[in-house]
Amino acid sequence: MRRLLILLPLLAGAAAEAALPEGVFARVDGREITIAEYRQALAQAARERYYHFQPPEEEMARFRREVGQRLIDRVLLAAEAERRGVGPDREAVARRIEALARRYEGSPMWERIRRERLPALQAALEAESRLQRLEAEVKGAVKVTDEEVRAYYRAHPDKFTTPERVRVSLILLRVDPGAPSEQWLKRRDEAAALVRRLREGEDFAALAREHSEDPDSAGRGGDMGYLHRGMLSGPVEEALAKLEVGQISEPVQLLEGWAILRLEGRIEPRLNPYEQVQERARELLLRERREAAWTRFKEGLREKAAIEVDERVYGGGDGV
Repeated sequence: MRRLLILLPLLAGAAAEAALPEGVFARVDGREITIAEYRQALAQAARERYYHFQPPEEEMARFRREVGQRLIDRVLLAAEAERRGVGPDREAVARRIEALARRYEGSPMWERIRRERLPALQAALEAESRLQRLEAEVKGAVKVTDEEVRAYYRAHPDKFTTPERVRVSLILLRVDPGAPSEQWLKRRDEAAALVRRLREGEDFAALAREHSEDPDSAGRGGDMGYLHRGMLSGPVEEALAKLEVGQISEPVQLLEGWAILRLEGRIEPRLNPYEQVQERARELLLRERREAAWTRFKEGLREKAAIEVDERVYGGGDGV
């Protein structure tokens, strides 16, 4: 149902010009974007991006401008697609409509849309398809050479390095996050007693099977296997950084209780050979270059266009 609801503002937008506009948000080479259209775009973007359909107050001004710029860009891109003779993929549009019909078969909302607004829906989907094909055309013109790919690999070793991995064993004594401080202190003392026993020579795996309350590792004697650095919580990372292989940590406080860690092994970071990652390097470089080309393309359209914007809309003064 969510996909269907997202399409509704597109349908409403198709009929916006027929209604009396409340005002004009922007003029782009003579084409007016009404405040009603801006409101629809703002609401749709909020639904797609924010869980409660409302941006945080500190993001509101940037969010408003971003939506406005996107509307202006759509007008410019549509005009450029028409100038270039870029048409929609009508077969793909037909497949999307068929898929929607199958998905929402029997839905009263879909039946009403198909009965009353199917041409508007098709036009909206064709407009979206036209812009997608224009974007693909611009990005598809970007190519990279083998020399550029190799230079990208040399310049960004962090992207092709397998991070450090550590093998860790764990004993976890759970504490409810809402438990009183006395219970946290009691469990800390229990963990400290276990640390003393381990340092006196008792077997870590045996104590983990007997005392650990971590369901994933207790049955394996606390063995968590090899983990990438960055996968672990801050307190665990800090504790492991102080340990040599074979050493045992002091009790570490986590959200779920007290942890005792033993560092079993460490594999240093390793830069992967170019031959193993050259296709990934090519994909990353192409993606960056194509996104940059698309950004420059839109900037170029803006520079050549006559654009007027009612800046009051961004401040919300019109009630948007």
